[in-house]
Amino acid sequence: MRRYGLILVACLALAACAGGEEDAAIKNWDASSFLRLADRAAAQGDGFMALQMYEKALAEDPNSLPAQLGYAKSLQNFGERPAAIAAFTALLAKRPNDMELQTALGVLWLGEGDGKQAEKYIAQALDRQPSPRLFNLLALAHELQDQPTGAMAAYHSGLLLGNDPNLQSNLGLSLVLRNQARQGLRYLQAAAGDPKALPRHRQNLAFGYIALQQPEKAEQILRPEMGDQAAVALLDSYREILAKPTRLQRIRALLSARPS
Repeated sequence: MRRYGLILVACLALAACAGGEEDAAIKNWDASSFLRLADRAAAQGDGFMALQMYEKALAEDPNSLPAQLGYAKSLQNFGERPAAIAAFTALLAKRPNDMELQTALGVLWLGEGDGKQAEKYIAQALDRQPSPRLFNLLALAHELQDQPTGAMAAYHSGLLLGNDPNLQSNLGLSLVLRNQARQGLRYLQAAAGDPKALPRHRQNLAFGYIALQQPEKAEQILRPEMGDQAAVALLDSYREILAKPTRLQRIRALLSARPS
């Protein structure tokens, strides 16, 4: 993590770098002071400052669970998956029934492409409180293990709890990749039309149209949001994914861009 370099703490924390009293004040800060600044920086989207302040809080109090959690989340936000996994695993050893930690580890292992490890943690969270999101993550863990029956069971169990656009969209993609494109398209359309739909849900619908060899419909979805050049590049990447020889390779290619 040192590659991020040192942040000039006093410039942001004290809004001045005039030395003297400000330097003396920061030297007297305790873990709670650094933690408050870290939480504020995280809330404002200043990830670099948040990470540095969590590190300083932990230097003052290595046993601070809030600082450990903030530090782990910061690592995850930076895409530092191995380091984040280590941090969350250490926390889970202290809080073995924490759903947030279990879910975070499941998501991180999905990002690493390890469906077996992801399943272990997601199943722990599901045992505590089932939800569409967790069933969606469990389905993805099964997909990565080339277990289509388990994936379908998880998708449908999640749908029984409520319509979730992530779950519907991933179920649609799964069906498309098992050569059931027309059935999958219904779920992709439902997800893309949901009031909570995100750009990725519409992009997944475009993927379905490419699989059905209807590129004009895919372009109609993507061009207004992305522009011509970006839309063409994304559609070309979809064709490359669909050309991969096995279903598992196609799934891994999709999940490498959108692990959750």
